[in-house]
Amino acid sequence: MIIATPGRLRDLLQNGYMVLNQCSWLIIDEADKMIDFGFEEDLSFILSCMPKDFEGHARVTHMFSATMSLEVEKMARQYLHNNIYVSIGEPG
Repeated sequence: MIIATPGRLRDLLQNGYMVLNQCSWLIIDEADKMIDFGFEEDLSFILSCMPKDFEGHARVTHMFSATMSLEVEKMARQYLHNNIYVSIGEPG
C-alpha cells in the first residue's frame, strides 16, 4: 500500500525510486481538490505509470470527488473504464 501526495509520488517515480508495475488498485480521494490545487498534471503522470492490467486482471481505479468539475469529468473519462457514477442529491 502506498499513500502519498501527488507531487511526492511523481518525484519518486521520475527519479526511479519507485515503480507501479505491480499495482492493481488505485484510489484517488478528493480528486476535485487535487485539481483545484494544481495537481492535475501530477495525477495524469501517476495514472500513466500505472499498468492497464496486472497478472491478467484489469486495474481497479476509484476516484472520489465531492464535485464533478469539467476537469474531474475529463480525467474520469480518460482513465476509468466501465465506470459507475453515484450522485447524492441534485447534480450541479
